[in-house]
Amino acid sequence: MQVLGNRIMVLKPKAPESTIQLTDESKAEMEKEMMKRWSKLEVTHIGDEVTKVRVGDRVYIGSAALQNAEVIQHEDDFYFLINEQSVLISYRN
Repeated sequence: MQVLGNRIMVLKPKAPESTIQLTDESKAEMEKEMMKRWSKLEVTHIGDEVTKVRVGDRVYIGSAALQNAEVIQHEDDFYFLINEQSVLISYRN
């Protein structure tokens, strides 16, 4: 897979498994709260115009950008697809 432009893909953390059945609304609220705690997301793919981050870096992306990000599935995992400008902090490996 090749990402184009100034976009990056970061691995979306999996929600903890629950034995309690949650409504779609409750799941969305839980994910919204979880987003506030995601401070080091792993960059897995970068576009051909990306200059500030590399694959393997850990990044902080504000919750507002995550809420508006596209979520795509590749194989068995889900990823956020965002613009490079949405990265606020990069932790280089």
